[in-house]
Amino acid sequence: MLVFLRAAPAWSQEGPDTTGRVYEMGEVLVQASRLVSPVLSAYQPLTVIDPRNYAFAGNETVAGMLKFVPGLFVKDYGSSAGLKLLQLRGTSSSQAVVLVDGMPYQSAQNGTVDLSAFTGDEIERLEVLRGGNTAALGSGAIGGAVNIVTRRPRPGAYRARIGGGSFGSWHADASGAFALGSMLAHGGVSREYTRGDFPFPYDAFGRVTTARRENNDYARTTLYAGLYLDDPAQVRLRARGMQRHRGVPGAVVQGAPTSQRASIDEGDLFVTGEAAWNGSDMRQRLALGLRANSLRYDDGRQAPRVYAYFNRQLNLDWKGVYLVGSTLIEANTSGSLADLRGDNLDVSSGDVRRLAGSAWIRVERVFRQASVPLVMIEGTIRGETYSDQPSALSWSAGGSVTPIEDVPWRLRAFVSSNYRVPSFNEQYYRNFGNRELAPERSLNFDLGATLSLKSLQVEAGWFFITTRNRIIAVPRSPVEWSAKNVGRAQSTGFEARVVAAMFGEAVRVSGNYTRLRATDRTTGGLHSGKLLPYSPEELVSALVRFRKGVVELGASFQRVSHQYALSSNIPESLVPSYYTVDCFAALDVMVEGMWLSLRADVVNLTDESYEIVKNFPLPGRRYSFELHVSSK
Repeated sequence: MLVFLRAAPAWSQEGPDTTGRVYEMGEVLVQASRLVSPVLSAYQPLTVIDPRNYAFAGNETVAGMLKFVPGLFVKDYGSSAGLKLLQLRGTSSSQAVVLVDGMPYQSAQNGTVDLSAFTGDEIERLEVLRGGNTAALGSGAIGGAVNIVTRRPRPGAYRARIGGGSFGSWHADASGAFALGSMLAHGGVSREYTRGDFPFPYDAFGRVTTARRENNDYARTTLYAGLYLDDPAQVRLRARGMQRHRGVPGAVVQGAPTSQRASIDEGDLFVTGEAAWNGSDMRQRLALGLRANSLRYDDGRQAPRVYAYFNRQLNLDWKGVYLVGSTLIEANTSGSLADLRGDNLDVSSGDVRRLAGSAWIRVERVFRQASVPLVMIEGTIRGETYSDQPSALSWSAGGSVTPIEDVPWRLRAFVSSNYRVPSFNEQYYRNFGNRELAPERSLNFDLGATLSLKSLQVEAGWFFITTRNRIIAVPRSPVEWSAKNVGRAQSTGFEARVVAAMFGEAVRVSGNYTRLRATDRTTGGLHSGKLLPYSPEELVSALVRFRKGVVELGASFQRVSHQYALSSNIPESLVPSYYTVDCFAALDVMVEGMWLSLRADVVNLTDESYEIVKNFPLPGRRYSFELHVSSK
């Protein structure tokens, strides 16, 4: 029978996913990627990031590691306390889907995810699908999706870290796993804190001086636990709880924060469970996801105004995969419930609710010679219904060709129709929300090629995304704005990625390049033809790691071109281009049957003064040190 596997050495987990080869096997193996079908990356670019190769020198969070993915930009509001929002291929942060172990993690309140919530100690890998595909992934996947796959250690494994650095920063975490009868139990805890009072330069009426970032402290505590059973069915249950506090300094105006005492306290609980079972020519999976999130904002004034919100989301998902000859059939049905209660909602009951249900089917056909697929084609169609929105239909079609049987390169093409339903804030936030909003609609086109050799992978591609019914803020009075479906946007660009291992894998190198142009295409609009806010036209990143014996060295580079904070692209809204260089050194030794690692990092080695979001400065040069202990 046919089984789809990842045909790549371990080091290639850093690069483009190479799924797409077909083999004759006697059993169905567990799907390696939870984000998409094992072969869907034959049609769309899927990059897999291993935290072991990227979680260093300021890249410990998901946000830090994702800067090594082409076409991806993280909108960073500064330091650990600042929001870190995902933007894929020039689309907004609400036009990309974030999942955890394949289950939706997106907030129904604002449609986004703060990527700083997850750190490398609890992550097995990151899977990034670039390009729209709501037919397979649901509402919001206009620019693509990120799947955070959590760690599942082996029995008896343990690890612990402690470290500290500049501006009063420190972190510690510990985790372990043990056999519990026929099950595997796993648990961990992590804690992070920083004062965040870094110095930064600013222009005070023509005179450059230095101030310190105030009210920028950040504290996070995370607990997580999991149970796993592999026989007779594969069962997984995982719970993650997080509590964090952050100062909200706001934008810097003449060296001073606009909010000197404002703060946010957040609590988050995310529980997932799944059961999967195999047959001779089929695989089925039933999954459940539950998220509860509380948010409390205090403006810190003498007579404080406090706003509190409580968001609950429940998702239930069933999926079946069936093999019929050389045809793969996938069927899926899912349902969800989202509920939001809180202040500043323009509803009489004080809370809003959304029920949704969907079903989709995907058919793939492989035309092959011997065991190597020469041509692969697929089509997906999805229908979704909502309690407060019109029903939505999306589809996709793709093709992949391996022109020469003995040459490991592949050509791909993909087209999809996508949508995004408005968030609760866009519909119900007082003096801004609009209950009459319709879903955003988008078309996505993608062409690319991938070369996969033993120690080299090269990926290049072109994309085009056009969006209508774009939800934007429109003034309705000199002091009030409202959300409206009046915008159109277009994003087109080129992406390239190279991953290589040299000198017996002692040296690993990766490089990424993106050239894109995301513009306003609103008919008759004041800003038609202008760049969309916070959409840089060029992204460059590179990473090199060297290992010899017990010593490991590494460095990374990132360059982001200029961008604009306002739709008008006026010079006053310009955010200049910037670059950063990070480096690290580590010593790894075996002591009494366990690994002991000492590491030193320098972030922003050249002490670059820069901003990603206008008037939200980022730290200059900073240092960190870490001790890491783990089982063999």
